[in-house]
Amino acid sequence: MKINNIYKKNWFVASVFVILFLVNIIIIPQEKTLGEGIILIYIHVALIFSGTVGFLISALLGVGVFFSANKHLQSWLFYLSLFSLILYFLGIGLSMIASAIFWGAINWTEPYMVVSLQIISITIIVLVAAGLIPNIRLKGFLNIIPFVSILLLMQDNKLILHPDSPIRNSGSLAIKFSFYSLLFIILTFTIWLVWIFRGKYSKPPNRLS
Repeated sequence: MKINNIYKKNWFVASVFVILFLVNIIIIPQEKTLGEGIILIYIHVALIFSGTVGFLISALLGVGVFFSANKHLQSWLFYLSLFSLILYFLGIGLSMIASAIFWGAINWTEPYMVVSLQIISITIIVLVAAGLIPNIRLKGFLNIIPFVSILLLMQDNKLILHPDSPIRNSGSLAIKFSFYSLLFIILTFTIWLVWIFRGKYSKPPNRLS
């Protein structure tokens, strides 16, 4: 009975997040150049930002795990990095769809696309390696790599077909408010999912070692 109540509660919370997401998408104001196409850009950028923030948190936790070998901190790393990767991957996927719609094709050789695919590949390798390596400190170190890769690879990245952010450059407060609301919803939902999965599938941490 208690388990059923937990499942019902989780589904209710998930439904609330989905409803908030859909409402935000519906009320998004149109942009002069892109029109209703701004919705794709909203979601694409919000997913990329959320994934990047997730990688930043993973990197900070990774530093803590590397220096402390704290199993409690380490138990958060896998799901945090995994969901950050999923967000980033979905964001890049929507970027491809947007490219096909607005520019007629996906340019696989564009620097932004090349770097994004490299980051996804690096993160997959990190997740697999961290899952195979038993050393806790090394697990922590590996989870620093995705965010550092973003900083290094994006530093000299040149925009060709990919435009600068129409949201950041917009003078409309409504557009910016809608975007940051969407970003907040996605980030909060992701953190909640990490908490749920970590509690359900991670083993209870032992004392510090």
